[in-house]
Parts: sequence; structure tokens; C-alpha cells
Amino acid sequence: MTARVWEDWDYQEGEETRTGDDTKVRRYIITGTDDYDEARTALESHFSVTHPDGQQLNKYRLRRRGDQLWKADLNYSEVITQSLSYSVKTTGATARITHGFNETKYGPAGVDDSNVPGFGGALNVQDGRVEGFDKVIPAMELRLRNQFDRDLLTDAYIDSLFNLTGTTNAATFANRPAETLLFLGAEVDQPASGDGTVDYFFLSGRHLTGLTLGAISGISKKAHQYLWPLWDTFDDTNANRNGKRIAAVYVDDVAEAVSWAGMFPS
Repeated sequence: MTARVWEDWDYQEGEETRTGDDTKVRRYIITGTDDYDEARTALESHFSVTHPDGQQLNKYRLRRRGDQLWKADLNYSEVITQSLSYSVKTTGATARITHGFNETKYGPAGVDDSNVPGFGGALNVQDGRVEGFDKVIPAMELRLRNQFDRDLLTDAYIDSLFNLTGTTNAATFANRPAETLLFLGAEVDQPASGDGTVDYFFLSGRHLTGLTLGAISGISKKAHQYLWPLWDTFDDTNANRNGKRIAAVYVDDVAEAVSWAGMFPS
């Protein structure tokens, strides 16, 4: 006798969630055989791996319930092939700053402010040297976590992440404007089975325009460019001593802007 399979339409079970990872159960009845392998083969040739509501078959349980009678419960769930989440941390890194944007001079009693030496924004000038100070610079660290089919996490893909480390985004990425993100690297977790996880780390910054340093105005600096002033010594005739002032301002690219189109495998 050939095994017969049909779905038990009177049996319905499911779990709905607000996060979208719904589960469904379908029950099938198999008759006409006492052999497990024959019942399993008949079942697998009958059911669909995709539930009508879109979930994918996760596992099933086949049980003998009587003479030539089997029941099977098929569990369907959301299968994650790529799931992106992110977290943000605002913090402050320190940097040595040698220039300020405004300078106010104060002299001792009886000395006119015009006779106090000016340094044109140079900070902490000691014995003719611009020492500067360590300033807390606002910084925002961004972490993206992506979950993939582990087959996508190949050695070639991991090497590509290594090559992208230290670059900036040439185009809009994660809703951030071009060249505002610096890729700090990634951590890859590739289990023996199941989906793999990749954590991507970025430093976010902002572009600056219309800066004025000393007598130089109209300066623009992208988020991860490096700005530095060239200091000049001049004779401050009012104060009757040497002063410091900015002779020129330089803005240099220190990170390459490249396409991150392949950062997420597909």
C-alpha cells in the first residue's frame, strides 16, 4: 500500500510578534505505512518549505500514532539572511590643538591692552614655541551589526573589509553624508552552523566651512581631513617684543575616500 499524506486542516497554530519574527505550525497526517523512512519520504515529497504567510520551514517532528498512522508537525519561522542593526556612542577624543578662533588680551594694571603681545590665535606660547593643549574633541562612534548567511562570509570578503579599514565613505552610507564616516574595522563571528555576524565600527564627524583662523578666513575642512597652521614670528611693535601669527593654513587628506558598495555581502 502506498503511503498517503494530507494536511490536518482542523489543526492551526501560530505565534505573532511585534518584531516580525512570527512562527507557524502545520500538521500533516500520513497513512499506509509502518516504516519511518517511507513515511518521511512521503511527507517531504508533499509539503512546501515556504508557508503561505512567507515563513520558511525550520524543522519538523514526525511521530507514529498508531497502526500505519503518523503525524508530523512542521515548524515555520522567519529565516534571517541579512539583519542590520546599529548602536551609537557619543564620546570625546583628545587632540593637541595649537590654534584658537578668538583671542582676548588682558594686561596688568596700568598697561594698555594694545601693549600686551598678541599671538594671533596661537595657544600656550612659551619661549617662542606654540605648545598648544590637549582639547576634548566631540566624537561619535557608530557600530553596525549585520547578520548573514554564513556562506557569504568568505575569506575574500573578510580580506575586502581589511582593505577598506581606514577609508572614508565616498558616497552616502547609513544615512551619513559622503566622507563623514571613517571605517575603523570589523569583527566577524562565523559559527560552525547557522548565520554569521559582522560588527562594523565607524567614527563619525562633520564637515566645517567658513572657518577663520587669525587673519585667514573662508577655510573649509571635511570631517576626517587634517588642518594645521603655519606659524610666523613677527615684531610686535606695540608690545615691543616678538609675537606669533598664522601665516598660512593647510588642509590635508589623510584618509582615502572609496566606494563601500561591497561592504555588505549579498
